[in-house]
Amino acid sequence: MEDYRRGPLLELDAERFEEKFVAEGLCHLIYRNIHPIDFDNPSIPTRLGSFAPPPTGKWAPVLASARPRIEPAIASVGRFELAGIPRIENLGTAWLVRPDVIATAGHLGHYFRELQTLGKGELFVDFLAEKESTQSHEFKVTQLLGVSDALHVAFLKIDVTRRSAVPPAGLVEFARELREDQTVCLIGYPAERTAFYPKDLITRIFGEVFDVKRVAPGRLHRVAVDELWHDCSTLGGSSGSLLVDAGTGEVVGLHYGGVCSGDSLPCQYNLAAPAPAIRAFMDSLHI
Repeated sequence: MEDYRRGPLLELDAERFEEKFVAEGLCHLIYRNIHPIDFDNPSIPTRLGSFAPPPTGKWAPVLASARPRIEPAIASVGRFELAGIPRIENLGTAWLVRPDVIATAGHLGHYFRELQTLGKGELFVDFLAEKESTQSHEFKVTQLLGVSDALHVAFLKIDVTRRSAVPPAGLVEFARELREDQTVCLIGYPAERTAFYPKDLITRIFGEVFDVKRVAPGRLHRVAVDELWHDCSTLGGSSGSLLVDAGTGEVVGLHYGGVCSGDSLPCQYNLAAPAPAIRAFMDSLHI
């Protein structure tokens, strides 16, 4: 069993990202994203802050009904981008929890801290980065506020001195109760370079475009105090993605990884930190 929670693994990256930094002392590399995929669960690119539900299939009516409820959450989600050498346009996903604070996966918080220590480039978050669009809404990441290795969650501060990052609909609200078999949607930025499934399976779910904002429906399979299991379709780049209730648009969790057994396809389940635990961690940091 390869388990995301057991420790850092080298990232599958066509750009050989890790080799560029190992010599410089960057030891806390981005984790390899061993993400499971339910091959019947689509991943749909957003456009102008919304998305087009599939015309047919089991998710068509669910997404048609969910769209107006989750559109406000879509605007709160952004993509990490590294400015420097090398320049990398998609390091993972983050989402706004306060006017100047974003939440992301814990390993991305560690990564930012080591970038600061080494002085290797600057990290930005772009709240657009959509398919067939060159528009951006970028903010510089300035400070790590805290990391929970138990929850795999980190909070970072962004520079909002020049303009507001808060979308017109406001900040997302946190769900108080979670349940198994709850219908959810994951909002994030799957990356092609981390795809280790056969090309035809990846194309079936994601098409030919990657590193753009997407909505992926699924369900919760397990609910625990400190961990959720879900089956939304993900790849590397999805780390830090916002998991919302398809019926209310409220925060259900923060996606950070998955678990596979050997080379079997598909993998077993995805992992996310639960909303109540995330909120409690925020309170402990006085965010």
